[in-house]
Order: sequence, then C-alpha cells, then structure tokens
Amino acid sequence: MTVTAALEARIQALEDIEAIKRLKFRYADLVDSQQWLEVMNCFADDASGDYGPIGNYPTRKDLERFFFDIVPNVLPFTLHYVTNPSIELVDSERARGSWYFNVAATYAPTNKAIYLAGRYNDEYVKRDGDWLYQRIVLDVFYSTDYDQGWAQQRWNLPGPVVVREAGNRKV
Repeated sequence: MTVTAALEARIQALEDIEAIKRLKFRYADLVDSQQWLEVMNCFADDASGDYGPIGNYPTRKDLERFFFDIVPNVLPFTLHYVTNPSIELVDSERARGSWYFNVAATYAPTNKAIYLAGRYNDEYVKRDGDWLYQRIVLDVFYSTDYDQGWAQQRWNLPGPVVVREAGNRKV
C-alpha cells in the first residue's frame, strides 16, 4: 500500500467513526424530540433492538411498534446524555460501538421523574454510503425515581432485575 493509499484509508476510517458518532447523536435527539419517522430512518431494514427492561424487538417492524406505540406511552419525556464512545470498524461496511448513557425521563405509569443509566452496545452497517443501526442493545445499570436516587432505589421499572458483575463492582 502506498503512503497516499494508507493516508486515504486512515482518513476514511476517521470519517466513518465521525459519521457513526453523528448517527448516535442524531438518534438521541430524534428520540428526545419524538420524531419517530426520522428515528426509524436511523435503522437498517433488517435492524433489531434489545432495550433491556423495556423489551426485545427482533425485527424492524417490532422496532416501529416500539417507537410509535410503546415509547410515547411509557416514556413521554426523555433527555439523553450519551458519552464515552468506543467505536471499532470491523470492515468498510460494518462497525460496533459502545456508549454510556444517562437519561432523564418521565415514567408515565407512575408519572414520576426517573433516571436511567447504562451502556449502549451497538452494531452498525454502511448502506448506500450512510451508517445505520443494525442492532442496539441496552445494558441498563439502574433505573431510579429522581427523588430516590440509585443508592436507595436501584430499580423502579417492572420486570426482571439482572444484577451482574462489572469488573469489581456490582451493577
């Protein structure tokens, strides 16, 4: 590989990583502003998502139901804070990444302000020059009422609570 070709490959890799970062930020902004048609434009046709305590959605049709029917009724207000991206390009058309998230939200069944925190574990595909989600998996560390905090109330959502070891700390 020539020096020029090596530099072009490095520049392309950096541009791809930045495009994936923009995809994540766009997704969070669209979810927070409840623009569900645009949210779905962030996903590949064969995408899937596992949103932990909120459910597993193995097809794009299931994801559409999740965003159009479930999210607005369960979490009518969300404000995402997404940090610490770690993105690995698998090849020129596939990548994976992880991000920490904190979400301030309103949980409609109790009409309470809540915090959710955890990690997104994503898989991406490049289709027609655009990076899209192939799969999103949420690893939720805690969900707590705003007035309780995670030290007093680790989990406030219905459903199974999975306690796992992460390094030397329990989450």
